[in-house]
Order: sequence, then structure tokens, then C-alpha cells
Amino acid sequence: AIGGVISVPKSGTAQVRPQAVLANGQLEALDPSKCTYVMTGAPSGTTVGQNTGVITAGTADGDADLMVSFVYGGETFTAQCAVSVTES
Repeated sequence: AIGGVISVPKSGTAQVRPQAVLANGQLEALDPSKCTYVMTGAPSGTTVGQNTGVITAGTADGDADLMVSFVYGGETFTAQCAVSVTES
């Protein structure tokens, strides 16, 4: 699970903070380096570290979609959220 929108100022950075929803409904923070990240539709110059979850915003504002994957017990779990690059 990832919160709805991650807002990043232009030319700034943000760390994605993925969480797992446990069987009992509780949230548990995941180690960001144990997940993989793919961003689509990103404004020019905005990237995400595939194995770090660090979003680096470029100089253009706009929105993107971010997919986070986590493998546990041989099964892959994915979650998606929005990334918004804003005026700083």
C-alpha cells in the first residue's frame, strides 16, 4: 500500500515509503530497497531509482504513475500511486 499522491517539488527528491497490509489489517513499513519501482508518464527529467524508490524531479511540473512491486514467499505484490511534480 502506498498513500494516494506523492508530491515532489521541481528539482527536488522524495523517498517512496511502501507499506504492506498484513492479514490482520495492520500496516507494516517495508524496506524501500526490497521493492522495485517503475514510473510511467513522468514529466521531462523526472526519474525513480528502480531499486531505491528515490524520486528525483526534473524542472518540468506534471503528474506520473508509480508502480511498486514487492516479492514475498515467491508471490509478487504490486501497488500503484500518483506522483505530482509541483512548483517548489
